[in-house]
Amino acid sequence: MKTTFSYFSLFLFCTSTLLFSRCSTSPEALTESAESIKAVADQRVTPAKATPETREHVIRQAEVRFQVKDLSSSTQRVENLVEEMGATLTNTTQHQSEDTKTTDFVIRVQPEKFASLLRQMQKESIHLEQRTISTEDVALEYVDLEARKKAKLAVEQRFLGLLKEAKNITQILEVERQIQAVREEIESTEARLRYLQNQTAYSTIRLSMYQIVPATAPEGPSFFTRLLEAMNTGWQLWLSLVVGLFYIWPVWLAGLGIMIYLRKRNMA
Repeated sequence: MKTTFSYFSLFLFCTSTLLFSRCSTSPEALTESAESIKAVADQRVTPAKATPETREHVIRQAEVRFQVKDLSSSTQRVENLVEEMGATLTNTTQHQSEDTKTTDFVIRVQPEKFASLLRQMQKESIHLEQRTISTEDVALEYVDLEARKKAKLAVEQRFLGLLKEAKNITQILEVERQIQAVREEIESTEARLRYLQNQTAYSTIRLSMYQIVPATAPEGPSFFTRLLEAMNTGWQLWLSLVVGLFYIWPVWLAGLGIMIYLRKRNMA
């Protein structure tokens, strides 16, 4: 860990001391402030090193997708296996397309059981499509965050001490503003620590199993169904023909006129 925290703390205390120096006329107070600043300046933060405890801060994740023979049976066996391993099934999703049925799992398991659970579940596979395992060592980040949190807590305590020495409203508001800023940084650091603790305490397995569903040819209509359809089609054709004849009534009138003309001409 670099000495950034020492300089950051020194800057904050120098700012606070200058803020209160106009109102503090006591030599003892000035001496105490100077000694505090000197103590902060002399602080050195030990560089972050991974201890045996922090070496276990590893995030493990796996994404696996494979085909199974019978999805329903495999799903039941996986759920039983998760329960036997003391793991947690955080999410299950089932969906079906035209030719496949799929079940997706999100499983959280203790790191020491991660590999074993993964091997047991893959026994259901008849065709492995994807298998991705990733590990991320966050031990140094964890140590860094712990040290940063400790340093910021110390800065907060010193600001609280300066708050008691404030002489007027302006000084009080300024110190409270600094305290709020430091508190927000502490809460942000604690949130990141909680996230890392959660991710390293349990490993994550994202499993997708699918079954191919054979496409079945649709059965043709029966004889009687085809007969009824033919009769209905013939009837509709007849109606269309009759209606069509009425559509050409001008042609009928013209033909009738020609026939009458020809008959009168022959009679003459």
